[in-house]
Amino acid sequence: MPMSFKSQHPYRYSIGVPVYNEEKNLESFIHSVAIQENFIFDEIFFIVSGCTDSSERVIQRCIGDDTRCRVLRQEKREGKSLAINAFLKEAKGEILILISADTMLDKYCLSKVAGLFSDATVGMAGAHPIPFKNTCGITYLMNKVLWDLHHALCLKKPKLGELVAFRNIIKKIPFDIVADEAYIEALILKNGYSLCYTSDALVYNRCPVTVKDFFWQRMRIFWGHLDVKKKVNYAVASMDKGLLLGVVVRYCVKNFHTVVIITILCVLELLSRTVALCCYYCMRKIFPYMYIWSKYNK
Repeated sequence: MPMSFKSQHPYRYSIGVPVYNEEKNLESFIHSVAIQENFIFDEIFFIVSGCTDSSERVIQRCIGDDTRCRVLRQEKREGKSLAINAFLKEAKGEILILISADTMLDKYCLSKVAGLFSDATVGMAGAHPIPFKNTCGITYLMNKVLWDLHHALCLKKPKLGELVAFRNIIKKIPFDIVADEAYIEALILKNGYSLCYTSDALVYNRCPVTVKDFFWQRMRIFWGHLDVKKKVNYAVASMDKGLLLGVVVRYCVKNFHTVVIITILCVLELLSRTVALCCYYCMRKIFPYMYIWSKYNK
């Protein structure tokens, strides 16, 4: 895993990559980490959780004899939160970076994110997700508009995901947390730090390929945000209805040609939030966090 050995950042960095059946995506992901400019990591952990494909073999082939790279093996699939906890237990860096294994990074992504920690008040930082065109038609258009709106929202008030970095002050998170990044946001803010988002650090992510999966993912995410709100009294930026409405209206004005897609997206979002509210408060339904991670986060 050859790396560039030029860095402009003073901290030690530990990267954690939860992996479940990602054999098709790992080689491109690892290559995108290997070619990062102006950034050196000190260690990277691939937390392989009960994989039934050749993910671990792909990782071993790609990392070669790079001693900074380690595989943490969980024989059973135990959920993303426990994979994150395994990383938190082993990581030695001052700054921890969590990345989804089904993404690809722009070559300056990690350098841009790392640079935000030159401000001592910043406790957590996030990159700018851009969806791959891994589907077509209405689902891709909804994904694209959704992440455009996410970007516009983050410029107003950070809501971090897909690739996040944070100071090493968190020991563990609850095993049943669905919205792990939101929970980490809450802990970072509780410790007196701020959140920061940079539009220059690009991370390309894979999105749901059917409307059904898209709806399920939106429902799952909002359920997770409700759970974080109940557990630690923290509401992510997208739960601020006034802020969200303003972002959507401004986007419609600037991109009037997308009004049909935005209308469909808003209807699906309203329905998914309604179902999530019903599941959480009325039915007391608990989401199967392990199943969701493995299937709907692809």
